[in-house]
Amino acid sequence: MACGSSCGCNKPEEPDRTPRPENAPAFPFHAATYSLVAACAVIALLRISASQFRNGEDSQLFGLLAEAGGGLVAIVGLVFAIIAVANIGRCGADGLLGKGALGLMLNGGFILIIASNLIAGRERRAPAPMPQAAPAETPSVIESSP
Repeated sequence: MACGSSCGCNKPEEPDRTPRPENAPAFPFHAATYSLVAACAVIALLRISASQFRNGEDSQLFGLLAEAGGGLVAIVGLVFAIIAVANIGRCGADGLLGKGALGLMLNGGFILIIASNLIAGRERRAPAPMPQAAPAETPSVIESSP
């Protein structure tokens, strides 16, 4: 049969896109979307973190908190992406495969970047000076009584 219209062309009929099954739960589809939203939130938090570290010593704590928060959001986004990809067999690939795979790649990459930043910052940090204890006085000559 032709393309389905009355134009008379000989194009093959396009297959119908498989719709989401009627009994498919909505949560995997929301999880796939949330994994991409989490990736966008991580980008924003990393931008805040980078600008705070450039400002100086006073705002580095806020930058560190923003980067740690970005790490937590990336972990949650990675979990949502895993949920989406794990439900492809039950709910179909339409709407889950692309978003889930992209969420896995973005959030996994952000976790690697944040972990390497934290490790590099820890290695670069100077050790705190140790307080010097006063040397104990030791007698140089022990006197003995006869």
